[in-house]
Amino acid sequence: MIKINLVPIDELENPYWYVPDLILFLAIALMSYLGVDMYFGSIQKQINEANEKIESLNASTAQLAPDLERFKTLDTDVKTLQTKLQALQKITISKLERFTPLIVLEHIQNLKPQGVWYTGFSVTNTMNFNLKGMAFNNVMTAELMTSLRATAATETDASDLRTQVYFDNLNLVEATLSPVTTTPTGETSREMPPSSFEITGVIKERAPPTPPSPVSGQTPISRNGAVRADGTTTQKF
Repeated sequence: MIKINLVPIDELENPYWYVPDLILFLAIALMSYLGVDMYFGSIQKQINEANEKIESLNASTAQLAPDLERFKTLDTDVKTLQTKLQALQKITISKLERFTPLIVLEHIQNLKPQGVWYTGFSVTNTMNFNLKGMAFNNVMTAELMTSLRATAATETDASDLRTQVYFDNLNLVEATLSPVTTTPTGETSREMPPSSFEITGVIKERAPPTPPSPVSGQTPISRNGAVRADGTTTQKF
């Protein structure tokens, strides 16, 4: 029986022929391992940085928590302050504004001629008014219009608030007479009320006169010897 050896001659001559291939395989495997390790290392680094940012944001949020709690009640606090401000404005409103409605009603009543009576009176937010009433004749209505218009020419007195409120832009919207009736005896008369009217206008306020300033070179004194704010000079005896 004949046996033939088919092993290459180089392998027969060098029994360690596989060593270079093994070294190359191991080098490739080592480089692959190092590459994968570096890749996963970079990913882990990014994960660690992200976790640090998350922890930093959580710490910042925890520090801002008390401020955020205060902001939750900000709307309520603003409404409370607005309510207090409105209350202060009502307290500090000028004396003239507080008494204007009463002064207007007093003017309307005091200027009413005898033989005239009112049936309605209204005022808008812009101080426009509407006055309705009845009279025995149109002459009395004209007298009422004249009296209302005269308030604009009244001399202003700082000590009397009534002189600082007046009526302007008066307009006689309507003035009608009731129909005439004839009695069986031939006498004529008008139905009651004989005349009705409607007047519109604007309620205005004038500023009080400013006190005179002291004359240059003179020093006004009060009763106790101090300078008075209104510039007058008095002497205590």
